[in-house]
Amino acid sequence: NQPSVYELGNSSGTVQYIGRSGNLGLRISDHATADGRTCIGRNTTRFRYEITASHVTRERELFREYKQTHGGLIPPCNTQDPSA
Repeated sequence: NQPSVYELGNSSGTVQYIGRSGNLGLRISDHATADGRTCIGRNTTRFRYEITASHVTRERELFREYKQTHGGLIPPCNTQDPSA
């Protein structure tokens, strides 16, 4: 139940989604049961997380870092860019 940021990855470990949550366990559980017709359901098998009180700021940082190494693109399963 601590504020955190997380990344969901595919079987190769490539980031497919970046998110934040005030309740990581619940949020990851939601993602784990995602329908196979969704981007997350089709493309994610791994996750990593970081507990941080600055989860909003840290999420923006993770997006900026991702975009710097991926030609300005956001992760494929994200629909919005909080760093914009």
